[in-house]
Amino acid sequence: MLMAGCRKEVGVIAPETTQLMNPGEYGSGMDFYLLNEGNMGSNHCSLDFFNHSAGTYALNIYESVNPSVTLGLGDVGNDIEIYGGKLYVVVNGSGKVEVLEKGSAVKLCQIEVPNCRSLAFWNSKVFVTSYNGFVGVVDTSVLQNGAGSVQLDKQIAVGREPEGLAVAANQLYVANSGGYSPPLYDHTVSVIDLNTLSVSKTIDLGINLNDVQADNYGHVVVSARGNYAEVAPSFYVLDASTGEVLKHEQIPVGNFAISDSILYYFTSSYQANNQKVSYKRYNLKTLSAIAGSFLTSNLSEKIQFPYALKVDPKGNRILISDAGDYTSPGTLYWVDMEGNVLWQVQTGEIPGHIAFL
Repeated sequence: MLMAGCRKEVGVIAPETTQLMNPGEYGSGMDFYLLNEGNMGSNHCSLDFFNHSAGTYALNIYESVNPSVTLGLGDVGNDIEIYGGKLYVVVNGSGKVEVLEKGSAVKLCQIEVPNCRSLAFWNSKVFVTSYNGFVGVVDTSVLQNGAGSVQLDKQIAVGREPEGLAVAANQLYVANSGGYSPPLYDHTVSVIDLNTLSVSKTIDLGINLNDVQADNYGHVVVSARGNYAEVAPSFYVLDASTGEVLKHEQIPVGNFAISDSILYYFTSSYQANNQKVSYKRYNLKTLSAIAGSFLTSNLSEKIQFPYALKVDPKGNRILISDAGDYTSPGTLYWVDMEGNVLWQVQTGEIPGHIAFL
């Protein structure tokens, strides 16, 4: 692996930067990275950065700070998270998790994980789902500059083609999709005991499970994509301690984000006669839908294909991306809680995942 220490021998190309707002206009703690997935086989996965203190948005920063890394970030970005002073980037098509310095995005090393999908962290360990049917585990203390290509410490067998995962109540909830074998989709959540690193139970839910997120009130939310035909998407709210299903909502959730006790989501329907997308909220304390849209009608009608969705750590702003035609650069919108656009900016291809510093 070519390390960032060789950068002086290679010309550094400054990323394209756009001034979006006055420096520090909305207070501190608003810097974030955006991972653009890029189309499969194109090697167009890229990393953007919003510098709140400067009020600027920079495109494709990875190559500018890691010019000696051949082929850039890689093929198909699938997840991005920050933990313990490091930035972790899942690059599915390249079979790796890039480990970068949190503040600079300079590459430290990489974890080799075939067909990797999503990340979670607990007790100085990183957990990565792989479509090969396992959750990989690595001790984060070994992920230092110069470590090169790091192998997994352990593989925990779960269901078929696991997707999202989340830590709650000292357990790791893993959604199994079975996405490679339609119509025989998987329909289970594997629950891993984090003290023993073994599967303690399996929960039977809907088919083609996808994302998993936990709130701060003892709930785990699991989305199901259905079969893209007569079985519509939906989501489940589980008790984090027991895994009991508290509510199954027949709401066709696409991507979602949780802020405090509120779940923000946009609907996703694959039926030809129902293509209208709505932008809704759900109260996880009362297990009930909240009336109204979190976007204005002007913006909701403008977005072609909603993709990334994130609420800032203070719960004051919403980020939502538009993947457009999935081949051209996308658009990212910074929205207040009344649904008004504060700024918008062009991104890379398929802007999909966001991590706040």
